[in-house]
Amino acid sequence: GLLTIDTILAGGLLPGGWYKLFGGEQSCKSTLATTCMGSIATNATFQGIGAMFDYEGSFQADYAENIFRYMNHGKRISVDNVFGVKDDSGWVIQPRVRYYAPSVGEDFFNWLAKLEKTLPDLIQEDGKFWYIYENTKVNQKALSGKYDKEFFRKNNKFRVLAPNGMPQAVVLLDSYPAMVPKQTDDKDEGDRSLGSQARMFSDGLKRVKGAMRSKRIIVLGINQLRDIPMAMYGPTEQEPCGKAIRFFSDCRLKMTSVSVPHAKGQFEEEDTISGEGIDKYRYLKCKAHKNKLGGPQAAEVSLRIRVSDENGNASGFCRVWDAFKYLQMTGQIGGNRKKIKFLTGPLEGNSLTWLEFKAMIDGSSDLLKKGCKKFDVKPFRLYEWCRKQVASGEGYKLYKAAMKVENTKSAAKSSDEADDE
Repeated sequence: GLLTIDTILAGGLLPGGWYKLFGGEQSCKSTLATTCMGSIATNATFQGIGAMFDYEGSFQADYAENIFRYMNHGKRISVDNVFGVKDDSGWVIQPRVRYYAPSVGEDFFNWLAKLEKTLPDLIQEDGKFWYIYENTKVNQKALSGKYDKEFFRKNNKFRVLAPNGMPQAVVLLDSYPAMVPKQTDDKDEGDRSLGSQARMFSDGLKRVKGAMRSKRIIVLGINQLRDIPMAMYGPTEQEPCGKAIRFFSDCRLKMTSVSVPHAKGQFEEEDTISGEGIDKYRYLKCKAHKNKLGGPQAAEVSLRIRVSDENGNASGFCRVWDAFKYLQMTGQIGGNRKKIKFLTGPLEGNSLTWLEFKAMIDGSSDLLKKGCKKFDVKPFRLYEWCRKQVASGEGYKLYKAAMKVENTKSAAKSSDEADDE
């Protein structure tokens, strides 16, 4: 759901991947997970299962609604619309994302293992996606006249054409340290308790990881960073819950809170688009410490989160900053925040002030039309244009080309410095 992170991941989350977000306190790990959940809930092409396991019990409905609303240009999307409403007769509003708040860590692995047995395999052959079902009496009745008979004759399995290769399930897990093993009791203290939690993850991951790719399931889990007591040499921080999670994770993204990159301090204030108030922000960085699913290793992006708007509401990650950094890292704009020059795209050749740039992304319909009229282009919303670019794969191609140019410049600079010496 964020342009910059989707770009360094070569387009977004890959079906079958186990992703891990980790970082210190207030590094917006849960906010990123909620943003991802909102992207799932509002994506019409996603027809799979969305699930959130909130072991910490830290989910805030009001904050989530603000994020969902901001992601959809002010359109009200309530928590009820995302998580559904249920009464004694069943679901009154069908959920887009199932919400679970278990207390035992094994419940998650039991649920995921059961889901893997329920879902068919989803594979790609000859440029098409196919569901593969086992030959059972239930499937014989349900798939009658729908399956590939030649494939069934050779493999004794049902093959049915799938509409696309979208994931069949996306699962958000918040967080690993809060997943207490069932066997932990008052007698398990200190290292014994930590050991039982590490064993739970080691056993549970072995149980579910192997089938995730064929079932096209995505898991996005959150871990913490804790200080190593009395550390004098080597790392001063460590991730709890054992090392199995590190090794089984396909992609590890580290979130870090940083100071304002172009000023002093941890917070930044700037005028709202309407000019009737102040927006307050703080900054973070996200670095891929491990990435086996596409995209460059050790890639790092800058993020900005809106702490409060003119009404005092927090609304998650700032799309204006996200679009600005995305267009920079793909080589589509030049200049700086005072004067942003478009080198390509629908605004090619035009220079925008920061306020004009904000209006092209988060402005009202009237401001958007006014801005587009000034630059003599048909009305369009810049963030959605960038999002389509990322989804098509064009964004990643531009990113790789820009990196190649930057690496060539760095190599040339290093060579010149060596010649001078």
